[in-house]
Amino acid sequence: MKGDGLDWVREVLREAEGLSRYDVGETVEDLSRRLRRDPASILKLNSNENFFVPIGFLRSILMEVVGEYDPRVYPRYEKLQLIEALSRYLNVSTGQIVLGAGSDQLIELISRAFLKPGDHTLSVTPTFSIYERCTRVHRARYEAVPLREDFSLDVDGMLNSAKPRTRIIFLCSPNNPTANQFDTDSIRSLLEGFNGLVVVDEAYVDFAGRSIIDLVDEYENLIVLRTFSKSFGIASLRLGYAVSNEELASTLDERFQMPYAVCSIALRVGLKLLDRVEVVRRAVKALKVERSRAIKLLNEIDGVRAFDSETNFILISLSVDSRMLYERLLEKGIIVRNLGRVLHLEDCIRVTVAPRPVMDKFITTFREVLTGGVD
Repeated sequence: MKGDGLDWVREVLREAEGLSRYDVGETVEDLSRRLRRDPASILKLNSNENFFVPIGFLRSILMEVVGEYDPRVYPRYEKLQLIEALSRYLNVSTGQIVLGAGSDQLIELISRAFLKPGDHTLSVTPTFSIYERCTRVHRARYEAVPLREDFSLDVDGMLNSAKPRTRIIFLCSPNNPTANQFDTDSIRSLLEGFNGLVVVDEAYVDFAGRSIIDLVDEYENLIVLRTFSKSFGIASLRLGYAVSNEELASTLDERFQMPYAVCSIALRVGLKLLDRVEVVRRAVKALKVERSRAIKLLNEIDGVRAFDSETNFILISLSVDSRMLYERLLEKGIIVRNLGRVLHLEDCIRVTVAPRPVMDKFITTFREVLTGGVD
């Protein structure tokens, strides 16, 4: 890079080297080329996507949308329509909702709005890595308090870790990768004991039994995040939303969110999915049935502990090296997420819950790889 006046740019680039990259893991395309196999034969079970929503149903909605919208026009009315539909779906006011390009973009938006260099955020470990990433991008400090051994929140530990410049607590509930939902009383304790914002990411809440979205009317420091990526099955379209009190929501939407942050296709598809939400609910119900079955079958394998889940994935603790197992599954065309150490558990993987034929193939191959039955 030429020019002495650009030293400050070089400094920013050097600082950026300390930021972690978001690892999307092995891709279907790369693995299929490496194994010289049809991509359709690869089992993609590493990214918590929802394969229970029928692909034909989603494609039919996309075809409707393509026939209806004009790509030359900015998405104005579509945004208002979706907010109104979400207001009815959630039983909150339209003024409490902020749309975003996935919940990731909303996490970044909240960080940009409320963090200054030298500020501090809190979260738990293990959890979703984007909270740390967004904190550090905005030159604030990030601290993670370990979950208890039963994966519950250490409320006292979090409150005791708060500093004068702690601005935000980020919580993923149900949590990734532990797959459990934090109890409401613990979250209430944080809301009441912390002098800052508590952002609760409910990306997986439709796979659980309850939501805390009703608490936004009770606590002015609560922001709840939701996404269409998981239960609604449209991860590639990047559509999410935040719910908070109206003052917070309007400030985020009108002062910090970029104009037209979500594309027309995503907005229109989201609206149509809410109109046909029973299809989504049936898919979620089927996923829960398969989740319970898969956990039971996995726990019948020696050296395996599959934890209960309130998400669309399963955390599995192994008695063998998780990296070795991950690599051997890749050789068989199965992609999972290698986690390694999770709290006191040394070797863990995470597996997306998929429809029964896929789960049967995974469990069979998994068992054979563990017992050395596959060359």
